[in-house]
Amino acid sequence: MTSIREPSTDVPAISDELVDERHLETNKEIARQVIDRIFVRGEDAAIDELIAPDFQPHTFGPMPPGRDGLRDGMRRAHAGVSDPEFTVHDVIAEDDRVVVRLTTSARHTGPFMGLEPTGRRYTIDEIHIFGIRDGQVAEHWHAFDRADLMRQLTEARTGGGGGGGHRENRDEWDIE
Repeated sequence: MTSIREPSTDVPAISDELVDERHLETNKEIARQVIDRIFVRGEDAAIDELIAPDFQPHTFGPMPPGRDGLRDGMRRAHAGVSDPEFTVHDVIAEDDRVVVRLTTSARHTGPFMGLEPTGRRYTIDEIHIFGIRDGQVAEHWHAFDRADLMRQLTEARTGGGGGGGHRENRDEWDIE
C-alpha cells in the first residue's frame, strides 16, 4: 500500500518570500528613479509617472500636496542650482517605505532658499524616506543639515575654499 504524505508546514513559503522580495526591490527602484529623474535631472514627465496624484510632502518646506506642488518645488530648486550630483550610499526597504541615504552636491547659480546666487558648490548629506503605494510615491520625508548648507553658501571662504566638503572629510559624529 502506498501512503501519501501531506506537505510539511515547517517549510517556509518560498513563493511568498519571493513576492515580498520583488515588492521591496520594485519599491527601491521607484525611489532610485525619483532621485535620478526628478531630483537630479528635473524630468517633469517623471512626476506624473512616479508620483501619486495625492502626494503628501511632509518636509519640503511650504509646498502644497499633489503633483503640482512637487512640480513647482522642483522647478524652483532647479532654477537655483545647477550641475547636481547625488551619490547614493544606502537604500533600505521595509513594507511600503524606502529610506535612501545620500550625498548631494550642486552649484548655487540662481535664487535658492532665500539667497541670491553665490556660485558656490555645496555638498550635504541627506536622508529621504519614500512612502510608496501602488507603484508611486505617495509620501516623502526629507532630512538634511540646513545650517551646514547655509554655512557653505554664505560663510566667507578661508584657505581651503570654505564649505564643509564631503562627510568623509569630516568627523562622522560632528553635529554642527
